[in-house]
Amino acid sequence: MKVILDVIEMIEGRNVMSQKIKIFSLSTILMISFFGSIGCSEKPKTIIEFLESTPGITFEEIGGDSIFQSTYKIMIEQPLDHNNPNGKKFTQKAYLSHLNEANPMAIITNGYDVGRNYTREIARYLDANQLFVEHRFFGESKPDSMEWKYLTIEQAANDLHRITELFKNFYHNKWVSSGISKGGQTTIFYRKFFPNDVVVSVPYVAPLNLAKEDPRLYDYLENKAGTRECRKKIIEFQRSVLSNRSAILPILKKYADNKGLVFTYNDFETAFEYMVLEYSFSFWQWDGDCSKIPDNSASIKEIFDHVVEVSSMELFADADMEKYSSFQYQANTEMGYYGFKIAPFKDLLKSITKDVGSEMSFPYRDVELVFNSKTVNDINSWIQTHGNNIIYIYGELDAWSATAVDVSSHTNALKIVKKDGDHKTRIRNLPKEQQDLVFEKLEKWLELEVKRDLIF
Repeated sequence: MKVILDVIEMIEGRNVMSQKIKIFSLSTILMISFFGSIGCSEKPKTIIEFLESTPGITFEEIGGDSIFQSTYKIMIEQPLDHNNPNGKKFTQKAYLSHLNEANPMAIITNGYDVGRNYTREIARYLDANQLFVEHRFFGESKPDSMEWKYLTIEQAANDLHRITELFKNFYHNKWVSSGISKGGQTTIFYRKFFPNDVVVSVPYVAPLNLAKEDPRLYDYLENKAGTRECRKKIIEFQRSVLSNRSAILPILKKYADNKGLVFTYNDFETAFEYMVLEYSFSFWQWDGDCSKIPDNSASIKEIFDHVVEVSSMELFADADMEKYSSFQYQANTEMGYYGFKIAPFKDLLKSITKDVGSEMSFPYRDVELVFNSKTVNDINSWIQTHGNNIIYIYGELDAWSATAVDVSSHTNALKIVKKDGDHKTRIRNLPKEQQDLVFEKLEKWLELEVKRDLIF
């Protein structure tokens, strides 16, 4: 389940610095118009004045990227159920990186928790302000009780819509949405439900799974990924790990103990087998270089070092299963995922004796998981006919590209697939010809000049 996690881009964080501002009630903003009945005689002139005068917000100024004037951690009061705005509330975290209210705004639709603020490339290319929004039910954006029925694609899109409407009272230039991986999915979902909130959407490496376990993923791994020789080498390596179980398990146990990993949802040997089965997906997602796979002459250490580098056992330990339980809930109710087929390894497996479904990593067995394919299929239909001004960016080898969006001739959307690219594919590492296509679309649709010569 390393498979869909956002790649964290390394930018140094700094210490939180300044004041906390008082909370205003969400009900206030629902009853009165912004900058009208609340008694403001004129619009705020600074971002601080705007944040101070906006109902439902608390904030603190923090250190950030030097390209911005100021950066803030913001907590926004949201309805748990947007169909019942006067009902239960939760607070949603976002980071605001402020450059100038006259510049564009890039709203980053993260799919998980946001542990810290950092600048996404789309904001730099567009010389834009940035709102980096944590997804509901993740990180600090969790309700007091996890009422799972409110963790839906549509509710999350409404969160983003409400934040956008709020901040458009200060940032009047054009808005762009963007996200990576699950965040890219969120970008697509948001655009479908609120197509006029932003001018352009740029989802990166975002799958659109059309079933709980989309068969295109299995077909890719078994028949299409890389070359036949490489796919064969992957299976041989996985079998080698399982065949050397007795030598590898003690080393793996020490590795797990050193990391403080605990295994109660899965026992240790089951987690080991899951890690080996996961290897092929993670291999194609993050690298795809077959020359790195140890051959039959490899030592136990070489085998061990490679398998834990590619396929993380942490993902099957308690801490990560709990941390990503909200993702697993979404995957098994609306967004789709994949399981494991064990046929090539059945003679070597001890704990896992049959094909595994996608619900394997959801830790709370008492929560019912019922998959509803209607939402994603409706979104897919909308993409084909109304999905304009969207730039989809994929890596050719990335396993998640197996369920990439198909772009039809009925829209002006652009789909870029980087040859030999993986899940780390970004605009900045595209070949120049593909970069130029992206920049041309951005400049045309936004009617502004892109900063093409940035160095990252």
